[in-house]
Amino acid sequence: MQMSRQTGAGVSAEVLATIALRMRAAGMCLCVIRADGKICYSDNESGLFFSRFALPLVQFPENHEIRLIDCIANMTDVEDCRVWQLPAGVILAAVPYVERRQVQSIFLIAARGKAFGATEEVMRVCGRLGLDSTWLLQQAEDLPAYSERVM
Repeated sequence: MQMSRQTGAGVSAEVLATIALRMRAAGMCLCVIRADGKICYSDNESGLFFSRFALPLVQFPENHEIRLIDCIANMTDVEDCRVWQLPAGVILAAVPYVERRQVQSIFLIAARGKAFGATEEVMRVCGRLGLDSTWLLQQAEDLPAYSERVM
């Protein structure tokens, strides 16, 4: 009997890798956040736009107006999904993973929003993260743009 590697998300690493592969094929990135707010899984193969820009927006809430950790902490076991358009042009969809009527973790899907571009907010966040905004725009060029309705 082969044991599955656990990730701290309540879901095996193999299942998360399969989901991440499908998200990546659609130009999105999967991240899993435990109920305590710690990231316990992120798709490292989704691309530099996500690893250097989108995920730091989740990890460092001072980079944007929406305190995702607070929003996620308030998710209940009966919610289907919440979607946020961050001012920096990233869209996030959060789906709770529930066991025994308790939210164990949140599956977070990040995508480039239609509003992403060379905006003042993107430039400001790039400055805080130490990123070249021209480089970031090039990284995002091949990613599909999503809206809140599509997520």
